[in-house]
Amino acid sequence: MAEAIQASFTLEHIFKICSDRHQPGDSGIGHVVSPSTYTETWNAFYKWIKTQLDQGRTVSVPSFANISARQADEKESFVYTQLTPQFLETYGLGFRTELPDIKQPTIRLNLNVMARLAENLDPQIAGVALSRVIGIIGEILASYENVEVNLAQFGRLNTQNKEVTFSPALKSKGNKFQAKQTVKTLLDAQQGAKHLFNTQRADDYTDKNLIDNNTQSQKTMIYNTPNVKGLFSFFQTKLIS
Repeated sequence: MAEAIQASFTLEHIFKICSDRHQPGDSGIGHVVSPSTYTETWNAFYKWIKTQLDQGRTVSVPSFANISARQADEKESFVYTQLTPQFLETYGLGFRTELPDIKQPTIRLNLNVMARLAENLDPQIAGVALSRVIGIIGEILASYENVEVNLAQFGRLNTQNKEVTFSPALKSKGNKFQAKQTVKTLLDAQQGAKHLFNTQRADDYTDKNLIDNNTQSQKTMIYNTPNVKGLFSFFQTKLIS
């Protein structure tokens, strides 16, 4: 029997953690990132990725995931978020929901084009915001024995004893992406992932509730403000390299 989920995070939780950790006015390259920038950046990130998936491409974000469109069956499709070896190694995690590779072009994240999908979003600032969001996702997955991270259209990530399982957000036929291959094995993988989620979830978490129930070391990992010197160079080498 799967253990009850210790904590559950949404993108809104993650954006708030980023905002609380990096207050506007702090020193460093990202001092101009406002709380709303995280939401704007993530929305632009998804919009740009969707345009690529609709063209039958896989999007590569080396510091996070390879993202592709797959079909569960003739009626439902989904975004497959496959965490990269770089991300897994950085946070000491394994990945249990591996699907077969598909033959389609791979394109790397283009921040300049992505930023144009949002109003007044600077590509460099968007890069800093996105790298912070990815970093918090990794820290959360690594900090709990059993945690769920809901990435909306990108599906859910559940960590149990440092092993991450992916569960997709399925789309109906009318909204599906132009996936090039039906992956029947997803159904078995999805059932395994859903089994992990059919446990009691903690309701109405706030960031304070989540951190208050965490250990002191986890508080330090999630909330201490790091030295942001060189953050943009980190983004340049790890987010898109």
